[in-house]
Amino acid sequence: ITADEAALVKEIPGHAFHPFYVKEKYKNIASVSDLKLFPKLEKIGDYAFNNPNIGGELYSNSIVVLNDYAFKQAKIEKVTLTKMKGGGNTVNYPGWLGSEVFFDNTPLTEIDMPMLEVAGVNMFYGSKNIKRINLPKLREIRHKAFYGLTADPSYSNDKTKILDKFDGPNVETIRESAFRYAWVNKFSFPKATKIEKEALNVIGSIYELRLTAPGTIDVDDNFAPAQYIKNCELILNKDKLPEGTGTPKAGD
Repeated sequence: ITADEAALVKEIPGHAFHPFYVKEKYKNIASVSDLKLFPKLEKIGDYAFNNPNIGGELYSNSIVVLNDYAFKQAKIEKVTLTKMKGGGNTVNYPGWLGSEVFFDNTPLTEIDMPMLEVAGVNMFYGSKNIKRINLPKLREIRHKAFYGLTADPSYSNDKTKILDKFDGPNVETIRESAFRYAWVNKFSFPKATKIEKEALNVIGSIYELRLTAPGTIDVDDNFAPAQYIKNCELILNKDKLPEGTGTPKAGD
């Protein structure tokens, strides 16, 4: 394919490189470690790269639609998508982000999606080796989006792989089980106003939780196991304190 022809490709259809659908002569695609996408690609269909033999770094400044399971169980090591927003209403609407897009990409270490506003259902489920996340515009974290995030520190010889704090400067809503079984012990959500059941049901203790939005914050009583937050430093907006001073501790 020529450079001019490549520039015309806007969509990769569903199942394009799925092992069960690839033509016989392409079935040995499985050691792809240098993934280069078409320069003006906008949409990737469902299951398109659902192939455990496809890895490397995923970079695009044009993709705006990712359908269900687009990179499920692939071996992507780094995700950089500079235009992807998420939160669309239909599969053809710019910004559409399906379910389980990067499900079980265990080699993944870095996520850089500066425009992403919605982390989809099971989006990064099972990403056990994350050490850097850049999601500055994220507003909503959906069901199990970061389930199992980062590995158990006791099983890692490389401590730089462990992400001990999640910063969500613009996150407003954290859905049920969003961080279930994650190994993260510090969270900062200065704009969060809704935290659903088991949203922070992590493994191990939470040592710091920053919820500094003014006004009412709707937090489910079972947002995290009680034994994991008994020593947590809870940092709230001063309007939550009678005297307007001090930092309450969870459990006080």
